[in-house]
Amino acid sequence: MSKKSKIITIVVIAVLIIGAGAAYMFVKKDNNATTTAKTSQQNPTLDVVGTINDYNDFTTLNKAIEAAGLTATLQGAGPYTVLAANDQAFDNLPEGTLDTLLKPENQAKLADVLKYNIIPAEITTSQLTNGQLIKTLQGQEVKVEVTDGSVYIIDAKGQKTLIVNADLKATNGLVQEIDSLLFPQ
Repeated sequence: MSKKSKIITIVVIAVLIIGAGAAYMFVKKDNNATTTAKTSQQNPTLDVVGTINDYNDFTTLNKAIEAAGLTATLQGAGPYTVLAANDQAFDNLPEGTLDTLLKPENQAKLADVLKYNIIPAEITTSQLTNGQLIKTLQGQEVKVEVTDGSVYIIDAKGQKTLIVNADLKATNGLVQEIDSLLFPQ
C-alpha cells in the first residue's frame, strides 16, 4: 500500500470515528430532550390529582390525598398550585410521622398539613419572587426564596424545600414537585 493510500485510509477512518461520535452525541442529546420534555409536559386532559397520579414519584402523596379526603377538592375547578412532596420527601420524615398522619383518627390533621402544601391559585415558578409570601389553602403563609436560579419554599417552622420539578400543567392548575413536606405552625 502506498503512502498516499495509507493517509487516505487514516483520514477516512478518522472521519468515520468523528461522525459516529457526533451521531452518538446527537442521539444522546435528543434522548435527554425527550426525558426533559416528559417531566415538564403539559397534559391538558388531567386535573392536579390526575397529574400527580401520572408521575411515579408521588405514590405516597396520592395515598395521603385520598386518606385526607381531598381528592374531590383537588379535582374541582381550582385553580390550585400543589406543592407536591415526592416519595423521597415522605421517606425522609421522622420515623412514625407518616404512619401517624395516615391513621383515620388523624384525617383532619393530615388534611391540614396537605392544605398547607396547596396554593389556591395557579402560580408558575417564573411568577415567584424572593421574599414573596403566599397564602395557602390551609390559611397560613409560605415564604419564597430564589437563590441562583433555584426556587425554595419556606414553611412556618423555617424548613426550606426546593422545587425540583416545576410547572407541571393540569386542567385546574399546576403541580410543583418539592423535596420535603411543608408543615404549618
